[in-house]
Amino acid sequence: MVLSIFFLNVRGLRNNIKRKAIFLFCKEQPNTNCFLFQETHSSEDDHIFWRKQWGSGDIYLSHGTSHSAGVAIFLHRFNGRVIDHKGDKEGHWLMVNIELDDTKYILVNVYGFNNRAKNRKLISDLEKMIEEWKIIYSIEKVVVAGDFNMVPDEKQDRFPTKYNSPHFNQTIMDFSYYCLITGSLFPLLHFLSSFYVVPYSKQTL
Repeated sequence: MVLSIFFLNVRGLRNNIKRKAIFLFCKEQPNTNCFLFQETHSSEDDHIFWRKQWGSGDIYLSHGTSHSAGVAIFLHRFNGRVIDHKGDKEGHWLMVNIELDDTKYILVNVYGFNNRAKNRKLISDLEKMIEEWKIIYSIEKVVVAGDFNMVPDEKQDRFPTKYNSPHFNQTIMDFSYYCLITGSLFPLLHFLSSFYVVPYSKQTL
């Protein structure tokens, strides 16, 4: 069984009709066993009900507020095992350590801040936590996905843009470089930039 990942910024899952529609849409994706959602707007009270409504596997949530942030990882007919998981208290990142067919992965789901300083700290913290888990659990494969609320090039990747020449975001570029030099992360959608030009993506590893 392969690890097949689908990620989507849902822009809120609290509405029951919208949530049911998204759950149904996700379950219709062929051979996909892992879904990463951003901007869930979830709370502690939602966990049990959403898991029951999802109905096809475990769910992991890092809660934001009722109108912002929140990230989640939903497993669907997943034949592997979950070893560990942790997230922050603001709903901006979630990490799940899984094993599938004797291969261990760290899944990292990210929803960035609308603040450069906070995003720099977020990326720095994630790099440290990833390295810690790689050592503790002897993991080589790491998948990072999500909505970073940043683009690599403000001219090319935003529309409309106020820049007439390339204007690179050093934070996301440094993180991309970290992904490359470690040789263990799989930035989805071609070097991170496509996070911002498509509404969702599916990736099979």
